[in-house]
Amino acid sequence: MRRLALTSLLAVAPAVLGAQSSQFGVRGLGLPGRGLATHAIASGGAFGLFDSESSQNPAALTGATSLTSIFTISQGFRSQENPAGSASTRDTRFPQLMVVGPVRQARGALGLSYSNYTNRDFTLASSSTVDIRGVPVGITDTLSSRGGLNDIRLAGAYRIHDRWTFGAGLHVISGNNRLESRRSFDDPDFVTSRQQAEISYAGVGASVGVIRQFGPRFAVAAMVRSDGHLNVDRDSVRVGQVDLPYSFGLGLH
Repeated sequence: MRRLALTSLLAVAPAVLGAQSSQFGVRGLGLPGRGLATHAIASGGAFGLFDSESSQNPAALTGATSLTSIFTISQGFRSQENPAGSASTRDTRFPQLMVVGPVRQARGALGLSYSNYTNRDFTLASSSTVDIRGVPVGITDTLSSRGGLNDIRLAGAYRIHDRWTFGAGLHVISGNNRLESRRSFDDPDFVTSRQQAEISYAGVGASVGVIRQFGPRFAVAAMVRSDGHLNVDRDSVRVGQVDLPYSFGLGLH
């Protein structure tokens, strides 16, 4: 009865959440991805630290009882409103690919995953007027980007006395953004100009995790991850570095 009452309360009390982002916020590394499998995504990420098919906590790999391959597809629907009008968009992403299996002789598990770290697909267009030899000419500028960052993780976990599970993972972060800037003129006598560049990234990170089982109905999980920094190259020329964040997680099950 308690579960039924709680479920009914959640069903009749919806809320609207305002996202702290903008369709024009494109100066960073992109929209963050989530290395979660379908089970964890359906729970809003609540089971991510305990899910052997997700890439959040390497200690959770011991939950795999047989060799398993996971391929996750995510469909996104968005709506935008701005002074130029409104529109609805849809995109398809592949946030998680993993192969995980137990090592029975060692009471452990190994896993290799490929997940989306950030997504930076966008196209922005603006119109204005410029003076060319004293004559105003209408122009349209378009800036587009295709690409993002990917997280390749090799991880292992080890179980001790069916109560403690420890895990560690090595992360290779790589990817690129293909940028294109185009300017077209309303006057057909002017030729459209275009500039292209490819921004590539490479970095290495590490993560550690632990799960403590206190009984058949209660467990605690924790993880720490450091992604270090990314080397940034533009058209194969090193242009700088970008520091990536630390991640901390704590979950009760």
